[in-house]
Amino acid sequence: MRTRVAFSSCSPLDVAPTRGRRCSVLAHPEFQLLVVPAYEDSREGSVKFSPAERLIVVMLAEVLEKVGGHSEIDPSFVKSAALSNNEWAITWDHGWLSEDSCDPSVVKETTDIMNAWLRIERSVDGLSKSERGALIADVGDESWIKFDGFDGNNDDHYGVATFIVEEMNRFGEFKGRSLNSHSSASIDRHRETLRRLRGIGHHDLLSVDDLKKIFKQP
Repeated sequence: MRTRVAFSSCSPLDVAPTRGRRCSVLAHPEFQLLVVPAYEDSREGSVKFSPAERLIVVMLAEVLEKVGGHSEIDPSFVKSAALSNNEWAITWDHGWLSEDSCDPSVVKETTDIMNAWLRIERSVDGLSKSERGALIADVGDESWIKFDGFDGNNDDHYGVATFIVEEMNRFGEFKGRSLNSHSSASIDRHRETLRRLRGIGHHDLLSVDDLKKIFKQP
């Protein structure tokens, strides 16, 4: 297996992981250097460059040194490691290079759940005072009609949701609130909520009766 090096003029958010691996990005407005660690030492998990790849990495690092700008990776450090055949130091210093990227299905499910809760919360906000009171009385706990996030310790959905809200500035209604439910049971409850919501239909706002169906205890 070989490490692939490629140019890209797209933004970091447009760069898709290759074969389930996370790409490292030497970020610059004009280009990114994508180093996909397809070949790793079995003992150290270190990136290994072929002679041609080493040349490309050094040349790109020198370009970044000249143009400057913010980067997650120090180009001088990368160049030094590549020139001295110590590319293991790149992975050592940036351990995330050898980590697995998040499963795309987790990303999709996270956004599906967040969209569902966005619709639910907007519907709750549109209820009259008496309807809201009837819903809370039926549910039993007002906290159940608010999106409480995912388990921050055991659920990959939490990291995805936090990045989407805080870094990508999506789902502004959830910004500023804790997305850590501290409960491993949250994901199953969200999946059941999503299943019930899909069974109701796709009209914009939900009625109080629709909401009662969603929150009805099994």
